[in-house]
Amino acid sequence: MPPTLSMIIVEDHADTRSILNLFLSRSGYSVRAVGTCAGALQVFEQNQFDVLLSDVWLPDGDGCWLVQRLLACKPDLYAIAVTGLCEKKDVQRCREAGFKHHLCKPFTVSAVESLLLQAVEDKKSRRAASDYLLPL
Repeated sequence: MPPTLSMIIVEDHADTRSILNLFLSRSGYSVRAVGTCAGALQVFEQNQFDVLLSDVWLPDGDGCWLVQRLLACKPDLYAIAVTGLCEKKDVQRCREAGFKHHLCKPFTVSAVESLLLQAVEDKKSRRAASDYLLPL
């Protein structure tokens, strides 16, 4: 059964963005890929995403700022930082901004796939929990 996640990739490095887009699309994910914060905001307004895969250093802004903006609109967005900023202070900053995971570059596509499988399980858990909620 193919994954049931839609995601937005925000990565300014064109080759990395293309490889992620190609791999994840072929793996059955619904993917939109952009290279800037502005592009992400524009695409996010018009689509519903389950996952954000974002670089932190972007040409027109900061991925930590971006994840905060997107989480304000969709609090259950599963956010993964994909970045070369890998010192302890960078990881902490990303976590405080709202990223659930911090994937250091260079990374393997299998590492991304593993995190996305966690996102699938998280989505299933949230859906199962909502089945038990009763309207007030």
